[in-house]
Amino acid sequence: MNKEKFSPNLSLEEREKKLLAMSDDEIDYSDIPPLDDEFFKNTKLVNKKSREKLKNET
Repeated sequence: MNKEKFSPNLSLEEREKKLLAMSDDEIDYSDIPPLDDEFFKNTKLVNKKSREKLKNET
């Protein structure tokens, strides 16, 4: 991916437009570690109802 496409000078709207125009193959995921089974062992499914409940408890 050409890092110039996402210059710090771009507005959020410009960045979003460029990202949406890219194919999956053009997106650089190299700085994101892969998620393995160990990661998913500790996850919980959160739906809208449980999210609202958590929000009201805090």
